[in-house]
Amino acid sequence: MIDFKNNEVNPMEYAQNNKWNRAVQYTLSFDAANLRHKKGKTKYEIATSPEKLKKLKILEYAKGTHYNVALWYDGLMSACEHADRIIKHL
Repeated sequence: MIDFKNNEVNPMEYAQNNKWNRAVQYTLSFDAANLRHKKGKTKYEIATSPEKLKKLKILEYAKGTHYNVALWYDGLMSACEHADRIIKHL
């Protein structure tokens, strides 16, 4: 999923109180608490703020019930410019 997140939004508060976010989690059948990202070659870390992920140009991902989910928060243009970072998740 490619989206653009506002840096001023607290991601945990937004995820819990936003109907769209809850609907995405339900529809794609994944637990947002399991979102992770890979920083560097081998270190996997727990999810951080969309602002940090956008700055580092990395996505976060989770293993879903039926398939994996990957989220890119820096918008469509950035995703096109950094396709090498997301292509393996498509």
